[in-house]
Amino acid sequence: DITGYKRVAEALRKSEEEFRLIFEHSPLGIFRYDSSSVITSCNDNMAKILGVTKENLIGLDMLASLVNQGVKDALIVSLRGEVGHYEGEYTSVISGKSTFLKGDFGPIVTEEGAVLGGICIAEDISERKQVEKTLLESEKRYRALFNNAADPMFISDIKGRVIEVNKIACEQWGYSREE
Repeated sequence: DITGYKRVAEALRKSEEEFRLIFEHSPLGIFRYDSSSVITSCNDNMAKILGVTKENLIGLDMLASLVNQGVKDALIVSLRGEVGHYEGEYTSVISGKSTFLKGDFGPIVTEEGAVLGGICIAEDISERKQVEKTLLESEKRYRALFNNAADPMFISDIKGRVIEVNKIACEQWGYSREE
């Protein structure tokens, strides 16, 4: 009786199809690597994020090729069986394209605990980093205007407690900033 075998085979086929659909259609970059850090597959979004083709990525030995130590460290952690994380600026060794990335390197581990390789899910966070930079610049301009205003100014919280005061207010009211 091979009924049980057929059910298991069909369940495996469906599971593999679901994984393939997620892998290929994810808005995030995804790549898989083996236990020696060689990329064995990747989706189109990963290639797009790095400004390369899938063919350029597949077969790349990351430990031998990458110069970004943070990415290497996250990869090494995953090859030890733990999840590795990287967030920062990354320059592709293939295309030279520089982008801000957030990547999670997850190990693929057998029931016996052997690490077969891993999967990295990467996100281009360049837009977020640009927004953060713009906000910081805006805050610096605001602080400069606030602190150098000719009129006394203060900021209070919802309960009326003063939480910030400018230089001229301290001078005119006779209090230190801390007071």
